Amino acid sequence: MIGDLPGWLDSDTSGSGVINKEAYVEALSEEWSRLIASDVFYIEKNAQKFLERHPSLVPGASGPTMRTGWIPWPAAVFTQPILPGLSERQPDFMWIATDSAYLMPICVEIERPDKKWFNANGNVQHSDLTTARSQVAAWRGWFADPHNAASFTRIYQVPRDMAERVLRPYFIIIHGRRSEFDGNPRTQRLRATLTAPLSDEILMTFDALKPDVNALPFGTVGLTRDGAIHAISAPATFSFPSGYSNYVMGVQGWEKAISESLDLSESAKRELIDSLESIQSRPPGIRFSVARRRST
Repeated sequence: MIGDLPGWLDSDTSGSGVINKEAYVEALSEEWSRLIASDVFYIEKNAQKFLERHPSLVPGASGPTMRTGWIPWPAAVFTQPILPGLSERQPDFMWIATDSAYLMPICVEIERPDKKWFNANGNVQHSDLTTARSQVAAWRGWFADPHNAASFTRIYQVPRDMAERVLRPYFIIIHGRRSEFDGNPRTQRLRATLTAPLSDEILMTFDALKPDVNALPFGTVGLTRDGAIHAISAPATFSFPSGYSNYVMGVQGWEKAISESLDLSESAKRELIDSLESIQSRPPGIRFSVARRRST
């Protein structure tokens, strides 16, 4: 099944729920490298499903620099987020990252590893990349509309303190393989110039995706038709953010996502559901502290 990490659940043989994060990162990195070298991700929905199960691979949880140190809202990545009224293709993923000054929606477009950046002569941007960048231009235009910018925080139920920060969206395209540039200084130089004038746009190859250790505790969520945020995936290293009850309570269905996770051991599921019940039993506005899942 897409997203399986061979032998991963067998690593919790003690029933203790102790997570070896280093082993998970290694197993995930190896499986990602294997898949991008195969034809599995030539079907884009396969990459979507894999990344939904392993969201730490999706870049942007800590902002465009990958190091803000702040927890994104709602400690999860949105899969197939909705930008209402947009006729073009919607983003594949979106982190709502933040720092002390900015609220940063990070919209991510996942293409295919077999797509090219340049034509056969290596001197003109390939039409595949042109199409992907035109989608990003549509998203940029959506956020530039003052009405959309004002409604964004309402649609995604962003907490007030975050919503009051300056909105600064960023856009990431995952496209092609690094091998297209290896040993070719000309295409390497051309690649470096592609987004130089556009500080809000980042182009990456599939090879560049690595598990973000700061995003290991985060899950995957989506929006329902009635506007609720609902849990979709609780990965192997999932945990609830200590002290952020509104982040936990702002998402429906974590118990179901945890129970149905293909990557959590039974002992880890029990521990997480106990933590969730403890959070839910507290009156609104009461800070909580839950023990982080142990790691080796």
